[in-house]
Amino acid sequence: MFFPNSKEITTTPTPTFTFTFSFSFSFSFSCADGSAVMSKFLSSLSPTPSVQSQSAVASIDLGSKCLKVVVVNLKPGQAPISIAINEMSKWKTSSLVAFHSNSQLIGEESLGLLVRYPTKVYSHLPILLSKPFNYPQKFLRSLYLSYDITPDETRDVVVYKTEEEG
Repeated sequence: MFFPNSKEITTTPTPTFTFTFSFSFSFSFSCADGSAVMSKFLSSLSPTPSVQSQSAVASIDLGSKCLKVVVVNLKPGQAPISIAINEMSKWKTSSLVAFHSNSQLIGEESLGLLVRYPTKVYSHLPILLSKPFNYPQKFLRSLYLSYDITPDETRDVVVYKTEEEG
């Protein structure tokens, strides 16, 4: 299995397939008061924990600068592969997430906040996931990104500190 919380793919005797799967990606951001806020960036891109499907598979290519979503359709008579279209940028979506005014913004919506609130918009997250703290620290400095980061004491990974809005 690729993911720790994945479930087996089950089939029924009829031609309809039932795919059941879940993703367990997460990374944490620490607020000024020390409470952890779990990012829903990847979970909002992934399907719901249990999905009924008619022979289709979704694939998410999560890159450091952009992401793409592709649907592989196994039904006869239909296009086998289709790329999900983003109304702003066609087939690519920026890999950005922003937390502002008690809202979570993803992609081009968060790109609009980048100039006004650079410390609330997070980028290059796939590169930094599960890396030892020294790597993200050097990487973010090389890009002149001024995130407030600290190491997690138990896992030695990066923890982003954010402002808590009241």
